[in-house]
Amino acid sequence: MYAFNCLPEAVREPLEEFFFQIMKDPFLKRQFAATYVDLYPNFIDYYLHGVSSYEHSMLTLSVQLFTLPNLTFQLVKDCDLLRVSLDVIHNAIKRVLNDKNMIDWSNPLVKVRANVLNELTTNQFGVCVE
Repeated sequence: MYAFNCLPEAVREPLEEFFFQIMKDPFLKRQFAATYVDLYPNFIDYYLHGVSSYEHSMLTLSVQLFTLPNLTFQLVKDCDLLRVSLDVIHNAIKRVLNDKNMIDWSNPLVKVRANVLNELTTNQFGVCVE
């Protein structure tokens, strides 16, 4: 999963389909989700650094994992998903602060990071930041 964003599209598409097949089994979905949570900060970091677009990243699988209440609760409890999510938000915000610790709205990465905040809040907490 870690190298998914760097793979050519011809390899990513069948691999993504394989991931969807794995997620049909509840036990495998839970195991996949636990690994996904561990790697989630890396997926966000890749996206923030332009390694891939959202559509071609592992982030598209978030909706398959973080919108299921029972699974999300287990991930919060067992994998510290809430801490991971808040750390990702914190790190994204830190990267766009100016020398006065204020958000530098002229920073071109602000829009990218706003998309990450939207991704996190929409998929995990059911709210949308616009």
